[in-house]
Amino acid sequence: MGLFGKGKKEEAAPAAAPAAAPEAAPAPAAAEQEEIRKFEASNLMNRSFECPVCGEKFTAKAAKSTIRRLGSDDDLRPKHEQLDTMKYGVAYCPKCGYASMERYFKDITDSDKDAIRNMQNPEYQEPEGPYTYDQALVRYQQAIKCIEARKNALVSEKAFTYLRTGWLMRGKMECVSPAIEGYDAKMAKLKKIENASLLKAYEGFYEAKQKENYPIAGMDEMTLDFMIAVLAARFEKYDVASKLISNIITDRDVNPRLKDKARELKDVIIAKTKKEEE
Repeated sequence: MGLFGKGKKEEAAPAAAPAAAPEAAPAPAAAEQEEIRKFEASNLMNRSFECPVCGEKFTAKAAKSTIRRLGSDDDLRPKHEQLDTMKYGVAYCPKCGYASMERYFKDITDSDKDAIRNMQNPEYQEPEGPYTYDQALVRYQQAIKCIEARKNALVSEKAFTYLRTGWLMRGKMECVSPAIEGYDAKMAKLKKIENASLLKAYEGFYEAKQKENYPIAGMDEMTLDFMIAVLAARFEKYDVASKLISNIITDRDVNPRLKDKARELKDVIIAKTKKEEE
């Protein structure tokens, strides 16, 4: 869910009405949550890793590729049937504490390996069942801690990790029942983490766009520009968003679906700026 309203299925036309920011979907009932957890457990597999820092061999849970994708939010967060894949994707060595998104796990220099070895890392044990959101957040936080300790990590790696942390928090908000005690305070706390993470992602990807070669975090130039534009609009940086959107709309080689989404975002930005000028 996002700037354009409700989350969209891939085959659906974009919704017209804008919203200020993503809002959490209604949380599933307890019985439904148990069914979701069973479904999740049956659709996970163990992926093997060898730590490039200490050589430890370990496994981490991963979602099976057969999970049906339902669509995506406006900032490209993928949505799958009864399973939030954002909880998975961080490899975390239980011996030395090195953690990273899987796509970057092996990409570490010798000097950065020394930096990880010099870190004070808490003991870590792989959970037996599906990761809870809190367990997944611990893994993301450790990955960010490791990136902060490394001098040679790509800017886009840090941005990508923050992006997925923000998406993770959005997924957790969708699972919080309004009936729990302190619902408003809990949601506000999660929203704060989501916004802080997405702001870091925006800043990092904007910098990576100036410094790194494509693909960046697996994205081509126009896809990355669109995502940066969505994040820029979220944080009311409309001048940045408008410039990026204009480049997408005028590029003849851009995928028509992405171009349609860019036009929709342009309309949202125009509506918001007009409202602010009134």
